[in-house]
Amino acid sequence: MFKTCLSRIRRSGLCFDALGILSLLLAGCGGGSSPAPPPPPPPPSTITSVSISADSTSLRVGQQFHFAAVVQGTGNFNASVTWSVNGIGGGDAINGTVSSSGTYSAPATLPPTNPVTVTATSVQDPTKSGSAPLNIFTLAIRRVGHFNGEK
Repeated sequence: MFKTCLSRIRRSGLCFDALGILSLLLAGCGGGSSPAPPPPPPPPSTITSVSISADSTSLRVGQQFHFAAVVQGTGNFNASVTWSVNGIGGGDAINGTVSSSGTYSAPATLPPTNPVTVTATSVQDPTKSGSAPLNIFTLAIRRVGHFNGEK
């Protein structure tokens, strides 16, 4: 049957016209549908700054103080930080310690470097950090004058 149709088209002189129309129709539909390209990936996230909020600048030996880290960035960034005291991750018994949540515990005696520096460093970008000084003090009782007749 297909041969009969082709011979009729050839005899009538429509052979080239029919093939041309068929080619245009097939070319116009693009040969079928193809999936759309995937969307471009989002831009990488970046850390723009790390700062520490501290409403106190001094603390007595043996006491605790809570610092809060404020991390700013772009995209879906990681706001986690690591804490250190005087450059020592987590601190130590001499300078005081700081927990992973930012709670600083002053040492039992005055540290050799005073004030101490508490630092929050971005986990995503270790080049970004924020620091705050904290003076550690003791309560010293000083006798002034005579009391109850003592000399």
